[in-house]
Amino acid sequence: MMIKTTNLSKRFRVKITSLFRFNAWSHSFNFIGADGAISLNISGPHVYGGQDNWSAGLEEHRRAPNEHRRADPPSHDECHVLKCPCWHDGSSLYG
Repeated sequence: MMIKTTNLSKRFRVKITSLFRFNAWSHSFNFIGADGAISLNISGPHVYGGQDNWSAGLEEHRRAPNEHRRADPPSHDECHVLKCPCWHDGSSLYG
């Protein structure tokens, strides 16, 4: 596993993680700021149908809910990216 953290400015951090497991690479690019984070996750190749296939997802992690989710409880009690409760939305939601 490789983890690299870079400060873009005093307002943002970037955390890049690469992990090889289950015979495929998993890459995570997290852009973390005061209000929350954006995560891009890419994994593969996954071989099925005789072809290499890749999967990707774009996630949003908020420290506070946006207007249309104010009545909702946090998606996670402790977000793996923010290390605090978060309201999570994205193209590859997971538990």
